[in-house]
Amino acid sequence: LIVADEIANGILGSLVAITATCACVHPPEAPLIGAVGAILALLVNDWIARLKLDDPVGAVGVHGAAAAWGVLAVGLFADGALPGIEVASGLFRGGGVHLLGVQLLL
Repeated sequence: LIVADEIANGILGSLVAITATCACVHPPEAPLIGAVGAILALLVNDWIARLKLDDPVGAVGVHGAAAAWGVLAVGLFADGALPGIEVASGLFRGGGVHLLGVQLLL
């Protein structure tokens, strides 16, 4: 069954997730980060609905869960060698856990 609001929230979740990382990751990583953001947004929105909490537009999943994943994705995927970027590399780029730890504080 195709539900328009779930499709829209999935798309928005993917866009919100990639926003934090757009300047510091490589293009092939963007679909992965966006897909995880979309899945998280939909799962959290489903959880919120099951708890019978009032969130008619799914903002908690989209702007809460997907955004939190996007911030953490910086600590995993960031590449400090990209031009114009002055950030340490993330865990998956050999930068260790420092940047991920900083992102966890946020």
